Amino acid sequence: MRELFKYSEVQNMIVQLVFSITFTLSCTMFELIIFEILGWLDSTSRYFHWQFNLYFILFMMVVLLPLYSAIQVVNTIKLVQRRPIAKLFAGVIWLVFIVLFWKLGDPFPILSAKHGIFSIEQLISRVGVIGVTVMAVLSGFGAVNAPYTYMTYFLRNVESSDIIGLERRLQQTLDMILSKKRRMAQAEKSARYQGGPSSSLQQSSMKKMWSMFSGMGSEASENIGSLSKEVLGLEEVSKQLFLDYVDMLSLKERIIYSKTLIGKYFDIVGHFFSIYCIYKIFISSVNIIFDRVGKVDPVTRGLSITVNWLGIQVDIEFWSQHVSFILVGIIVITSIRGLLVTFTKFFYAIASSKSSNIIVLCLAEIMGMYFVSSVLLMRMNMPEEYRSIITKVLGDLEFSFYHRWFDVIFLVSALSSIGILDCAANRTMPTNSSRIELGGVTGHNIKQLKKLNAVVFPISYTEKFYKDVLDLGELAKLAYYNDIVVGGVCCRIETEGTQRRIYIMTLGCLAPYRRLGVGTELLDHVLRIAKDDGNIDNVYLHVQVSNTEALEFYKKFGFKIVDTKEHYYKRIDPPHAHVLQKNLKE
Repeated sequence: MRELFKYSEVQNMIVQLVFSITFTLSCTMFELIIFEILGWLDSTSRYFHWQFNLYFILFMMVVLLPLYSAIQVVNTIKLVQRRPIAKLFAGVIWLVFIVLFWKLGDPFPILSAKHGIFSIEQLISRVGVIGVTVMAVLSGFGAVNAPYTYMTYFLRNVESSDIIGLERRLQQTLDMILSKKRRMAQAEKSARYQGGPSSSLQQSSMKKMWSMFSGMGSEASENIGSLSKEVLGLEEVSKQLFLDYVDMLSLKERIIYSKTLIGKYFDIVGHFFSIYCIYKIFISSVNIIFDRVGKVDPVTRGLSITVNWLGIQVDIEFWSQHVSFILVGIIVITSIRGLLVTFTKFFYAIASSKSSNIIVLCLAEIMGMYFVSSVLLMRMNMPEEYRSIITKVLGDLEFSFYHRWFDVIFLVSALSSIGILDCAANRTMPTNSSRIELGGVTGHNIKQLKKLNAVVFPISYTEKFYKDVLDLGELAKLAYYNDIVVGGVCCRIETEGTQRRIYIMTLGCLAPYRRLGVGTELLDHVLRIAKDDGNIDNVYLHVQVSNTEALEFYKKFGFKIVDTKEHYYKRIDPPHAHVLQKNLKE
C-alpha cells in the first residue's frame, strides 16, 4: 500500500481504506485455501469464514466500489455541483453498472435455473467471467513476455559506436534547435524595430516606404513562421532521438547485466518460461479442440505418472497434500506480487491529481474479481478431499466452464503477445513514413535545395547544376518531414548506345532526420521511376570510400560496388569514390 500511495497522489482516506479492505479480503481467501490443505481450524469455523469473506468481498465489488466510484466521477464534473443532483446522478450511474453487470451473464452457460437472482451463484458466476478474463490476458502476456525479457537470445546487440553515433545526432539536433531559436529571436527583434515607435513623423514615413520597397517586413514575419515550424519539427525529432538514446543505453546495460551470474540465472528462467509457454499453448489448444477438462488435480496426476515411471512405492495422497501446499503457496505469492507490481506501474503511468482516486477504486474492483477468480481456478490444483468446503461455499457452478474460458483467452492473449512483440522488435519506424512527403523542385524552393546540399555534402555544386535540376521534373525531389525540407534527390537519365541508366547525382538527408525513413523514401522514388519506365538497365551513383553509413544503406537495396574511381573528388579527403550499381535487367 505504501508503494502505491507513497507520492500522496491518493489523499482520500476513504479510497485508501476501501482499497486496503479489498486487498485484505482477497488475501484472507488465500489464507483459507492454505487452512483447507493443512486442516487448521474446525471445518464449521472455516465454512463460516469462507461465507463471511465471500459475501463481504462481493458486496464490495457489486455495491460499495461501483457506487463510490460513481460518486468520485460525479465530483469531477463541474456541471454537477449541487449535492442532491450529484447523489441522484451517481445513483443512476450505479444502476447502469448493475444492469450491465447482470446482462454480462446472459451469453455464458454458467447459471442454474434453480438459483434465484440474490443467490451467491449469480454473483460469483459473473465476477468469475471478468476475473478469469483478466487472469488469462495477464498470464498469456506474461508467459510470452518473460522469456522475451530475460533471455539473452532476444537482446539486440548494441555497440558503443551506435550509442556514440546516436548521441552525436541528438547533439546536432539540439545545436540546430538552438541556432534556429537564436535566428528567431533576431528576426523578432528586427520585426519589432521595423514596427516600433518613431521619434518623428518623417522617420515613420521613411520606415514605411523602406518596408514597402524592400519587403523586409513581410520577409521577417514569414521567416519567423518558417523558423518556428522548423523548431517544432526538430524538437519532435529530438524527443524521439532522446527516447531511442535512453532505450539503447538501457539495452546496453541489459547486455552487460546478462553476462553476470544473476543475469545468467534469469536467462535460465527465460528458457524455462519459453518451454512453459509452448507447453501451455499446446495444452490450451488440446483442451479447446477436444473440450477437455481434467478430472484429477495436476499434482496428484503428476505424482502418479512420476511414481509409475520410476517404479517406486510412495504414499501419493500424503505427498500430494504437501506438494499442493507448496504449489498453492507459490501461486499465492506470485499472484499477489505480480498483480500489485502491475497495478503500481499502471497507476504511475496514468494517475493524476484529479483521476487518481477513481483509478485506485477501479484497480480495487479488478483486484477483487481477480482474486475471486483465482479461487475458482486454484480449486482444480487441490486434491478432491480439500475442495469440499470451497465447492460448497462457491455454490452450484459449472467449474469446467471457467477452465475452458481461461484456455481460450490465454491462447488468444499469448498468440497476440507474440505478434505484438515481434512487430515491436522488427519495426522500422512505420509511424514516420506517414510524416514524410515528397515535393518537386521549383524556382521557389531551389534555394532550400542549395542550403540542404551545402550542409549535407562536402562538395559544392555550380549554378549550372541547379539550373539543370529545374528541368529534371520527377527526377528531382525534396523530402518534407512535418512540412520541413530535410532531404533531397537529383538524378538524370543517361544513354550509352542501347543502354539507358539512371545516375543519382545527389541523395542526402539532414543528420538529425536520418534513420527516420527519409532516405528510403527518396531512393524508393528513384527505383519506382526506373521500374515504371521499363527500359532502364541499371541505377548507379558515386559514394566516397570512407562513407560506410551510405555504403551500408545502398547495399540494403541491392546496390553493389562495381568499380572504384581514384581521385574522383577534388579538395576533399579521401578523394576516392566507389561506384555502386543496381542492375534492373539480367
